[in-house]
Amino acid sequence: MSNNFDVIRAFNIPVEAETINQIQETHRYISDKLILDAVNGVNVVARDFHEVNKSRQSFPERMLDNIFGCSKKRQDLINENVIEGLNACTQWLRDHDKHISRIDQKISLVANELSRTQDEILKFYSQHQKLKNSVNELSKVFFQFEINTSERILYLNDYVRRIDIRTKAMDSLDLELSRLNSNKYNHLAIPLQIYTALDNIKSGYGGIYYDTLTNEKEKNEFQERIENEFMVHFKEKCDLTSFINYSQLAEEVAILQPIQKDALAFISTQHYNAIVTNYGYSEATDLVSILTSSSKYNVLQELDKRSNITNFFTYEDYLKTTLQEHLKV
Repeated sequence: MSNNFDVIRAFNIPVEAETINQIQETHRYISDKLILDAVNGVNVVARDFHEVNKSRQSFPERMLDNIFGCSKKRQDLINENVIEGLNACTQWLRDHDKHISRIDQKISLVANELSRTQDEILKFYSQHQKLKNSVNELSKVFFQFEINTSERILYLNDYVRRIDIRTKAMDSLDLELSRLNSNKYNHLAIPLQIYTALDNIKSGYGGIYYDTLTNEKEKNEFQERIENEFMVHFKEKCDLTSFINYSQLAEEVAILQPIQKDALAFISTQHYNAIVTNYGYSEATDLVSILTSSSKYNVLQELDKRSNITNFFTYEDYLKTTLQEHLKV
C-alpha cells in the first residue's frame, strides 16, 4: 500500500514524516494538498518551459532566468524524481481508499492537462543524454497515471451513489465542532480557527457532499447549517459584530510555531490561487495568506495594497465570507 508520505518522499519534497504528522493534528488534509501541489507543479512547468526557453535567448535574459529561479524549476523537471513521484502517485491513487476528497477531483483535472503536454515533456527529456533512457519509462508512467486517475474518479462517483454521503458530511461537521469545543485549535487566533475548521470540512466528506449537490436549495441549506453551527460556537468566544483588529491579529500570528504558520501559509496560498484561477473574488483567504506569509511588521502595509480586503471586517462577516470561499473551489 502506498501512503501519502511515500508520494511526498518520491517527489523529493523537503519535509519530514514527523513534521507532516504534527501538522496533520490541526490540518488534516495537508499531505493531500502537498501531493496536489507537487503534481500541479509538474504540470505548470511542463506547460511553460517550452515557450519560456524559446523566449530566453540573450545572455541578460538567461541571467535573470537563473536569478529568479525559473531555470531551477525547469531543471527540476528533468530530474528523475518526476518519474519517481508520478509513479508513486499512480500507486497512491490505486490504493487511496482510506479517505477520498476533492483532492482526487483536482488531480483528475491536472492529469488531463499533463496528458495534453506530455509530448513536450518527453521531447524535453530526449534532449538530455543522461535521461534519454528514461523517456520510455516516463511515457508509461504518464499513461498509467492518467488511467488510474480516471479510475479513481469513477470510483469516487460510484462511492457517492452507494453510501449515504450526507451522513459522512454531517459527521465531518460534528467532528470539527467537537475539536473546536475541546479547544484543539486554541493555539490559533479565532479567524485562523474558523479558517482551519472550514478547510477540514470542505477538504473531506463535507466537500464531496456539497460538490455532488445539484439542487441549489440543498446547497444553501448545507451552507446555512455550517454557518449557524459556527455562529453558535464562536459567539461564546468573541463579539461577532466587532471588527477584527489586524494589528493584534498579526501579533498573534507572529508567535505561532513556524511549522503552524508555514502550514497555514501553504494552505491559504494554494486556496487563493485556486479561487483566482476560477476567476473568483478572494478576501478572507487572501487575508490569511498575507497574515501567515508576511512578517508582522509588513502585514498592515500588505493589507493596504489589497483593495479586495475591507478595512472593517467583522468576525461575523469574516466567517460567512470564509465559508463562501471554501465552498467555491
